[in-house]
Amino acid sequence: MEITVSGGQTTGQRVLDFLESVPGLHRDGPMWRDFGRRFEKHFPELERLFRSLYGEREDWTEHLASLVAACALSWQDRPADLKDLDARREADPDWFQAQGMLGGVCYVDRYAG
Repeated sequence: MEITVSGGQTTGQRVLDFLESVPGLHRDGPMWRDFGRRFEKHFPELERLFRSLYGEREDWTEHLASLVAACALSWQDRPADLKDLDARREADPDWFQAQGMLGGVCYVDRYAG
């Protein structure tokens, strides 16, 4: 997948423009609103990290756009119950520090059979 980099646009806008051409991606309805909200919230940090790793490459924005497209397609196909879980975890950003999560990580042999 490639995007055309045009002058004056932000990287985020270029990526969103690219998403319009992704086959099978439905850019409407509640799924897209949820993805768009998450994109606005998290894309600046993703771009910063991606640029710090690959910014010296001429094609770094194309690879970033491909990554975001893969995320959008994955989000589109994610089951509703997992999207609900994502929303609960987003509302409680420290969920992974809960006592039960720590036990699951530290004593994986007791949970994994």
